[in-house]
Amino acid sequence: MSLSGFDFDNDYYENTKYFDDEGKETVLIFVEDTSDINVWSEVFPKVSNFLFEFQPTDMFDFGDGVVSTGCDRIAKLIKNGTIRLGKNVIVCMDSDYHKLMNFNRTSNKEVLTSPYVYLTVFHSIENIKHFTENLDAAFSRSLGVHPSMLELVPSDIALVLSQALYEPMAKYFYLSSLKSVHNSEYNNKYKELLKIVRFMSNASSGYLKSNTELYKSPHWVQGLVRLCDVDGFLYSLIENKASLPDCLSYKDFLRELGFRSDNAYLFFRGHDIEYFFHKILDAAHEEYLKVKVNRLENISKKNSQADETITQKTEHLKKEHRKYSFCSNYLSQDIKSIPHFSDTCQRIQQVYG
Repeated sequence: MSLSGFDFDNDYYENTKYFDDEGKETVLIFVEDTSDINVWSEVFPKVSNFLFEFQPTDMFDFGDGVVSTGCDRIAKLIKNGTIRLGKNVIVCMDSDYHKLMNFNRTSNKEVLTSPYVYLTVFHSIENIKHFTENLDAAFSRSLGVHPSMLELVPSDIALVLSQALYEPMAKYFYLSSLKSVHNSEYNNKYKELLKIVRFMSNASSGYLKSNTELYKSPHWVQGLVRLCDVDGFLYSLIENKASLPDCLSYKDFLRELGFRSDNAYLFFRGHDIEYFFHKILDAAHEEYLKVKVNRLENISKKNSQADETITQKTEHLKKEHRKYSFCSNYLSQDIKSIPHFSDTCQRIQQVYG
């Protein structure tokens, strides 16, 4: 039961047009978390015969004593009939790895494959926020420079990281699609991938001036070696307990879904990819700002500016330069044009455009 006393039934929201002065129907859109609204709202048309209301599940009283969010919460409410989907009650949520694994490892397949559930295709919303073009745009905005002036180019970092992640991730997805190999034999290796990527993001500030320097950093070099080790382990596991030719065929299936060696990071767990880029680019931003502040102070002192004036100028400069982690929340790219996610966008446009 909702806060207004109505069930979460599609018919109720469809009939809201009779109570709207312009005759518009409300579409209630459940998302996993409030932070997801920033991205999903860009997919829906700005001018339409519908009113789009985005809400996470913790904004309603469902009468079961639970106040929580997330995909499992949404799925449970749908499966027990509390939320009844339709054109006017829909869900926008992360794909996680369900689509890449052909929904073999989830008990929510019926929910996830519903025509009223729209998925990111990539692992999660965080991956879309850090899509290639948006990476460079957000970082250049953070530094206050044109993208052409970037010496540390985030999109190149994403490419090099993807090339290193592709093989172990592809093998992990293949093994996860099999029922003949128990996940206890390889799940710890995926957890190791998560740790390695976080380790690689901890490069010291002296290596964050350019891509060349970053790739020479001990954290990056050691990280690549450890990724190769994980890949070697998974290769041996497939060779002994599965089929290498079948693994190659599975890569073709993954390629059809958009998973490639130049974009594998988009399918890596979203929270960890966000941590990775926040860690590197926020640290690079801090170092860049130090140089800029120092330059301003030196010029001001050379021109006999008062200490109070210099302080005001440097504080203003700092306020004008936001960290990458802040700037990345504002999308610079038309996300409807992002390959593969555009399929989800087109489905939405066909229904509500």
